[in-house]
Amino acid sequence: MKALRLLLLEDKIADAELLLHELRRSGFSPQWTRIHDEAAFVAALKDPPELIIADFALPSFSGLAALELLHKRNLDIPFILVSGMLEDDYVVTAIKSGADDFVRKARISRLGPAVSKALEAKRLRDMYRQAEQEKLAANEQMRHMSSMQAMILDSLPAHIAMLDAQGVIVMVNEAWRQFAIANDSQTPNYAIGRNYLEVCRSACGPGSEEAAQVATAIDQALRGELNEFVLEYPCHSPTAQRWFRMTVNPIAGVGAAGAVVMHLDITERFLAQKAVLESASQQRSLVQQLDAERHRLLEAQAVAKVGSWETDLTTMQFTWSEEMFRIFETSSEVFTPTHNDIMELVHPADRPGLNAAFAASIGKSGTHSVEH
Repeated sequence: MKALRLLLLEDKIADAELLLHELRRSGFSPQWTRIHDEAAFVAALKDPPELIIADFALPSFSGLAALELLHKRNLDIPFILVSGMLEDDYVVTAIKSGADDFVRKARISRLGPAVSKALEAKRLRDMYRQAEQEKLAANEQMRHMSSMQAMILDSLPAHIAMLDAQGVIVMVNEAWRQFAIANDSQTPNYAIGRNYLEVCRSACGPGSEEAAQVATAIDQALRGELNEFVLEYPCHSPTAQRWFRMTVNPIAGVGAAGAVVMHLDITERFLAQKAVLESASQQRSLVQQLDAERHRLLEAQAVAKVGSWETDLTTMQFTWSEEMFRIFETSSEVFTPTHNDIMELVHPADRPGLNAAFAASIGKSGTHSVEH
């Protein structure tokens, strides 16, 4: 037996019992409530039943009026009208008003199949509504995701364009639009709708070689033959020098789905790298110059028999020229000059004077000399 919550709109108890008997005979186990006026009908709708069976005409109410109340409340409840003798025109009117079926009491055996058909129709309507709601929810989710993706793209500093499978620009981000505005681009709608492949292929003059490389890369990306293409290129304006880094990637890594083209301004990085390279070159040149000057100094000292040294006042370590080692008749392999070691090479009588001269020179400008 199939349980069924039933609302009977019937004023005669005997007719209600007839309907219930036929439902039980058709395999239903009705849990029923019987009413016979509009107020009771409205109250019963607060806990909607699964099925309504209504007499076509009651002393103070009618089945058609009950149908109208259902429609006003946007309630979808299977509704079957029953009556004794009724002309076909009334049957047509009832069906047009939204009744699921019409059963004459003289053919009450049709009630069971009519109920089954009405309940199945309601089940299918519910399934359709659920599918529509899920479809609307999916569409809303897709719109939300598209909106979020657009917001993310607009927040990026790179100039980004989305291409379709033919290479036509279908979307650009805010950085792309602002760059076009700042550079007085005459292309309408920020180049949306233009074929990026054709633009690159038709390029001529300065930069045409790079444009040809880009066209080849986009074509390969759209065919799924290329995962990434990178090109750094100059793009100078009348007032400033600029360099950009361009990348081409297929969308989601699937060929023929489209591609993403990004241009990132790398002028600051490029100039910094250029400055580092120039600085390194200057340092190498300076080192070479110092080496040459040192070599000339050593040659001059050897000719003049003059030595020189530098003193680290923190460690008191001395750095001697080659002529100094020759003057003191030693070499760097066997002797590491320190203040105390040098004093050992000086005649004992001259050590106090040399120490005094050395101390006097520390922290003072000018020339200091002593013979020993």
